[in-house]
Amino acid sequence: NEKPNIDNNILHLTFRRTKATRERIVFEIDDYDLHFVDRITAINNNYIWKNNLVGGGRIKTLIEKVKDISSLEKYLKKNNCEVGEGFIKGTKGELKPNYFYNLQTLPTEAIDENRIDYSALTSISRDTKFVQIPNNGILFKAPNIIIKENIGKKTIPVFYNKIDFSFKDKIIGIVSKNNNNTVLKSIIQSFNKYNDFYRFYIFSSSSQVLINLNTSILKKDIINLPFLNDDGEIKLSEFDNNIISDVNIYMQDFLRHGENSKAVQPIPVGKFEPILSNYGQEFSKVLNLIYEDNNRKFRLSDIVKLRSSYIATIFKYDSKEKKPVFHSDNSKINLKELSDFEMSKQLTVNRIIKLYPDKDTIVFIKPNQNRYWLSLIAYRDADKCFSDLSTLGY
Repeated sequence: NEKPNIDNNILHLTFRRTKATRERIVFEIDDYDLHFVDRITAINNNYIWKNNLVGGGRIKTLIEKVKDISSLEKYLKKNNCEVGEGFIKGTKGELKPNYFYNLQTLPTEAIDENRIDYSALTSISRDTKFVQIPNNGILFKAPNIIIKENIGKKTIPVFYNKIDFSFKDKIIGIVSKNNNNTVLKSIIQSFNKYNDFYRFYIFSSSSQVLINLNTSILKKDIINLPFLNDDGEIKLSEFDNNIISDVNIYMQDFLRHGENSKAVQPIPVGKFEPILSNYGQEFSKVLNLIYEDNNRKFRLSDIVKLRSSYIATIFKYDSKEKKPVFHSDNSKINLKELSDFEMSKQLTVNRIIKLYPDKDTIVFIKPNQNRYWLSLIAYRDADKCFSDLSTLGY
């Protein structure tokens, strides 16, 4: 019960959905659940807490990279387009003009990330009352864009539609008031081209998806997207694309499914070498941006599989050009005792072991789970090592 020191960063802890947490036995965290947020960022960045929830680290930088690009909402206003959700039925609502009842309607479930099932179109009873109809039904007039408020496994359900029909409020419609098909098709092209980025942006910024519901998004999540086209393009680096991929494949699934997610599973035997080699390559790339000098640079030299539960990676700073060597180790060292630390009966911290045996060697010992060896984590590890080395005067 103390007055906070405004000179200190805020520690943001992100607790994961584990069995122990779910059953209220104990909270479990590790080094990657600790996010230190400066107070200026906490005040000015609306998305920092969600950024941290889906992985933290350089996600914040990538989101800020597009902050000056105009939103889809502004693009629609500029091009005289109408955007809104469908109708809402209700017993206290009103009957609508005959033209509306002559219009067929599409059930929400008839749209998925792959298609609109037009065979599911059905008639509306003339006794049906409505509490909401968007702008006299303008959104129902083709050609228009249909977007389901859901984020699929591989894409956002966005379609160019040529048939008049009505739809419910969990579906978004976009229509050009000037019948400008070029504008509508530019939106479709943007969603096709930048699908991975848009999904990443929604996962990293939405106040609904991964919080209240797993896959349902809001209209504001769509219209607030930074709209990427010829007027608002960004150049995504290889680092950026790796972060986007890790959030879309692993981190969002980790939040949804916890211990049943791919992120916490052991690295498959057939993918062990590629995944560890990629981690070492990405970690080294970041540090070598600063430290590569006179042919000396960081490289992954050795990977040691410590029984089936832990992995040790050894990085060397030298001028050698050698592929990493993979070792098996049946050591009797109790790594669990080293890595698990009970701070209280309610909180357990899983330590990530980081060693600097000498000025040219870095060692990490971490659990054999996919999430600890992602590119996203390699960048976080490298950034922390850079901080450590700078403090040491290197």
